[in-house]
Amino acid sequence: MGATALIAGTVLSAGSKIYGGMQQKRAMDASAGMLDQEAGQSVASGIMAAQNERRKASYVASNARARIAAGGLATTGTSAISTVGQIRGQGEYNALTSLYEGQDRAIGLNYQAAGMRNEGSAAETAGWMSGISSVLTGGTSFFDKYGQAA
Repeated sequence: MGATALIAGTVLSAGSKIYGGMQQKRAMDASAGMLDQEAGQSVASGIMAAQNERRKASYVASNARARIAAGGLATTGTSAISTVGQIRGQGEYNALTSLYEGQDRAIGLNYQAAGMRNEGSAAETAGWMSGISSVLTGGTSFFDKYGQAA
């Protein structure tokens, strides 16, 4: 009876450690998947912000041309072209900054997701190693108690 209990306890201990490692890996992979999704959303958000920045710059440049024309100045003059060019340039800079911020955040999230996947794999490996160690320890205990001939 004692030998059976020792063997059963060893097997259960090993199995639970292996299963725990596998479950931890699954949880980490799921969390990493959510981070991957969030990274994709970050890129999309950066694209939308860039489009909005370009739209705003176009509106402001158009408004500036209209005010220049309403003031009686030529919209093709050097000063008018320079002003509109600066507005468009700032708008493009803002758009590219929005794209960069979205991409940069996505890179960070993808890096974090990769770290979680690595951590999950390490947890799974640790579960297997711990389970094997339990079996070996249980085998040693069994041998110490029951394996020696008087």
